[in-house]
Amino acid sequence: MRLKAFKLVNFRGYQKASMQIQDFTTLVGINDSGKSTIFEALDIFFGNSKIDSFDRNINHQGEDVQLIGVFDQLPKTLTIEDIPTSLQEEYLLNTEGDLEIKQVFSGATMKMSEYIVANFPSSPGVQGIHTLKIKDLRKNFKDSLADIDSRVSSQIRKAVLTQATSTSELKLIDIALNGTGEMKDISKKIHEELPVFQLFKADRDNSDSDSEVQDPIKAIVKSTIADSADIRQELSDVVEKVQAAVQKTTGRTLAMLREMNQGLASELQADFASPKWESLFKFSLETDSGIPLAKRGSGVRRLILLNFFRAEARKRIEEAQDVGGHTMDVIYAFEEPETSQHPSYQQMLIESFLDMTNSPHVQVLITTHSPAIAEIVPIDGLHLVEKVGSREP
Repeated sequence: MRLKAFKLVNFRGYQKASMQIQDFTTLVGINDSGKSTIFEALDIFFGNSKIDSFDRNINHQGEDVQLIGVFDQLPKTLTIEDIPTSLQEEYLLNTEGDLEIKQVFSGATMKMSEYIVANFPSSPGVQGIHTLKIKDLRKNFKDSLADIDSRVSSQIRKAVLTQATSTSELKLIDIALNGTGEMKDISKKIHEELPVFQLFKADRDNSDSDSEVQDPIKAIVKSTIADSADIRQELSDVVEKVQAAVQKTTGRTLAMLREMNQGLASELQADFASPKWESLFKFSLETDSGIPLAKRGSGVRRLILLNFFRAEARKRIEEAQDVGGHTMDVIYAFEEPETSQHPSYQQMLIESFLDMTNSPHVQVLITTHSPAIAEIVPIDGLHLVEKVGSREP
């Protein structure tokens, strides 16, 4: 999938804003104009960092925060229980035929609800169809089962929804992604297809656990996992085995709890979050002089980032000829690549970014204050971020 657009509602200084995302997107603007806010909102959207109540727009404290991603270049099929279907057949695309995912953060705890904004049949009878299990689909739509395989839930939904479009108009609605029934499996597949997002910030602490040193390692792990279907499958198998074992133990625990407190036991349910594998691999880099890399100057440390991207660019170019297998999409967001770098290094970094975006499956987003960089990046992805008077940007 490719990120096509991103929208923010009531997030920090933004009351409402949207921007188109290209393969190479550059944000320019003065300090405190809201460039980093967009990157940090994307980081939250892709699940790498958490939102809190201070991220809500100060002038709209009673309103929800919304982060919305629009994606194109979608997978042709989604396999649910070994049966292929598609987002188009499930009527889960917006009016432009794109996948639009809306995250809504509500209340003091900023609880997140996630939706697909879908151009969906308005007939009341098909609302919530994705939350139904196959026995309920057969029961509710028994008159639509002729000439289809009623053992396959996606075939039932396709027939019912196709019929509904002939008797009712399509309207944009929010369909909960964290719903029950088949939607739970659809949601899992969609999230597996979302791009990997890696953010490199300009302001880093100078310590042994410096994120500026560790982030290239995390990015290497992320991109390695994303590019290897075999590794992803093995890790998925590990997660499923651990999850099954944990749920078995949890089930026994709840069964014992019911003997003591039926009400409390009925309120509890197991919730298993998949691990962030890139955070499990930690190691340090030392120079020949014995000085830890974290103690070297920021320019030296950011050279590690530069050469990570150069290595990624070369790998992507080499892989461009390989059309076999399934490669995950990756988005690299880099704040102020000119920071602490000689102009020649800045040029090399931008050239590496350009090489990467000329290959499939990669998008690059940067912020910059440098006129020299703004002159050489693709103009179709150049955005000026500015405040309008004292209002939000």
